[in-house]
Amino acid sequence: MNNILYNKRKRQNILNGPLHFISSVFRKKSGNLHPPPQAGAKLVVDIGCGQKKLPGSIGIDASAFSVADYVLDLNRDKLPFADNSVDFVYSSHALEHLSWQGFFNVIGEIYRVAKNNSQIFITVPYFHSAANLANPFHNNKIAFNEHTFRFFSSAEDNPHIAKEEYATPSCPQWGLRYSANAELEIELETLKIEYLYFAPYRDMPASQQRLARQQYQNVVEIINYHLRVIKPAPRKISKQSQYTEDFNSLIAEQRRYLQGQVAYLLDNPKFEADEQFQRLLQQTEFIEKDGFFFQGEIIYPITEVHRILHEAIQELRMIIDGLQ
Repeated sequence: MNNILYNKRKRQNILNGPLHFISSVFRKKSGNLHPPPQAGAKLVVDIGCGQKKLPGSIGIDASAFSVADYVLDLNRDKLPFADNSVDFVYSSHALEHLSWQGFFNVIGEIYRVAKNNSQIFITVPYFHSAANLANPFHNNKIAFNEHTFRFFSSAEDNPHIAKEEYATPSCPQWGLRYSANAELEIELETLKIEYLYFAPYRDMPASQQRLARQQYQNVVEIINYHLRVIKPAPRKISKQSQYTEDFNSLIAEQRRYLQGQVAYLLDNPKFEADEQFQRLLQQTEFIEKDGFFFQGEIIYPITEVHRILHEAIQELRMIIDGLQ
């Protein structure tokens, strides 16, 4: 019985041994920095190369079955390159496998080793595809879509990407790097985003493709990012409030303006008050009590009251403009 157990354990060790041996050899090798390229040569790195390493590149992967030059734990290890030494970074269908922390580790390491103005190419599954969402080997806490790398930019606008491709009512600007009120110290410029569409959407006009991406699943299968490294990363955050106005004064002014708009419309013979108009007025009716704004039993934060009144003013302005 003991011999059987011994032989079983031995067989398991033999099966597991080569994996651990290969991994340990590469891990020891990865402790040293990769030698700099010869004069005039470019240093190209393939992150997550698997068994399809980009020709002419230095391959990095977590799998001992890959053809990587360095096997690393991409979720935590540093890349084996000196600061500001890499000319081009390529990554194909790798980043979606990382943990949330691993994603930030790899992006931070790419930024560290890449030269200023060097470029990065990343291709990954588009988040809203059924196969991606179902894949148990993908970490879908990282959503790869047209917004992903806005969070690594502090730029107000992006001259390479049309505003209608990314702007939302609450986030009309391109760069969202400071959305967590933290200094990431990474700045990446998005030069181009490419979408590999499923067949039914491939030949649609760009405006219809964009609308389909925003509304449906299985429109895009793969997304490609072309990024440029900006060093040093600009620092645009400091400890100060972004609210510089007195909201009570603003709201009092908004209410006066809104009353003037309503009076103008009700006195205009061309205007007919409909259900939409009545609903709009109801949305702007707040009662102030004990320093709070109420609608019925519901308390509204002062910032929300300001937003609601602002949107109502804009909507009434459009109605007034339509009557002139």
